[in-house]
Amino acid sequence: GWRRPPFRPRVTGIGIGAAVLLVAASFGFDFSLPIAITLLLVDKLTGPVIAAFVFGSNRFFSLIKGRKMRDATRKMLQSKIKVIGVTGSYGKTTTKEFIAQVLSSKYRVLKTIASQNTDIGIAELIVRSNLTKYDYFICEMSAYGRGEIAAVCAMLQGKIIGGVITGINQQHQSLFKTMDVTMQSKFELIEAVNDGGFALFNGANKRCKTMYGWAVKRAVKAQLVDSSLFDEKKLHVDLPGEFFKENLALAVATGVMCKMSDTEIRSGVHRTAVPSKTMNVIKKGSVIIIDDSFNANPDGVYAAIEYLATFKEKKILVIQPIIELGTYADEVHRTMGKLAASMCDAIVIANPNFNKPIMEGASSVPGGAEKVMTILPLWSHTNTVVLFEGKESNKFMKEFK
Repeated sequence: GWRRPPFRPRVTGIGIGAAVLLVAASFGFDFSLPIAITLLLVDKLTGPVIAAFVFGSNRFFSLIKGRKMRDATRKMLQSKIKVIGVTGSYGKTTTKEFIAQVLSSKYRVLKTIASQNTDIGIAELIVRSNLTKYDYFICEMSAYGRGEIAAVCAMLQGKIIGGVITGINQQHQSLFKTMDVTMQSKFELIEAVNDGGFALFNGANKRCKTMYGWAVKRAVKAQLVDSSLFDEKKLHVDLPGEFFKENLALAVATGVMCKMSDTEIRSGVHRTAVPSKTMNVIKKGSVIIIDDSFNANPDGVYAAIEYLATFKEKKILVIQPIIELGTYADEVHRTMGKLAASMCDAIVIANPNFNKPIMEGASSVPGGAEKVMTILPLWSHTNTVVLFEGKESNKFMKEFK
């Protein structure tokens, strides 16, 4: 359905500026002309005026961004803070949060906020923070092409003592084009780690294993982190899904690299909590809601669907199809449809994108096609567990409040 876009300063400025320009330009019209011709002239002028204003605003905001990044670079140059970078196709925010929570039992920790992981977001955080109050900066980094992570690392001025790669999958392939480009883009973080620093890779991810092979040739302590070595019972932590062990294992390994004792790490692990809207389990009467609407990526969705097997109630998946998968899109949604149909009693699709491959996947399971729908079933409010995947699934979540 229709959604009002968020009010951001740049978008609001473009709208107001374009409107002002159009009003100003209208005074140059000959209003003795028929109204139809006047409206036609306004219509023809609207596109060029908005385009000119967007171009001008791009230049303006580019200058602001450049100044902010230069300020951040100068501040990092004068700082003694140690930086640990976190990147990957998925799991960045959760892993960053876990690392910060573990290290906080011993050190003073600054971290990027929520998923503000772009160059300008990181620069703004650095500029407004008193870096002398912190020992470590846990910096989540995103990228949509080659050179973007390298630019962020350059801004951090040789302070990167460790890099963590959470996993590589098909996410954002419409931008990266190939998996190799994705891997090379994320590896820019490891290339920026200081000699003698550490590089940690998710041992459960096959592409991380390839990148680990690249890292062992560098002057860093490279390690494949195997979540099977993570003793969940010994650390007394209860996570909503086996896949969170991968994130927490990376956090524990980071603590070891930062010279934390077992007792300090255990204390930090006790503080861990998954981020908001990331597999948050909420009980509402006889309905169990699993809010995983923060983001959706292939591996995360597969794991979340498999987690439903731990519940005895009827199961509903509400899913926003995943964008930016490039040539992998149909394959991913087919797999998603098949897995969901084998696990769930109903599959509610939040928008019509990729309906066909989802239906094809669901149809490969006996009775699966009948489970795919666009509205919640009538029985959804009684003795059910409902998994919400992706931001657009929120419009269905409102029916349970």
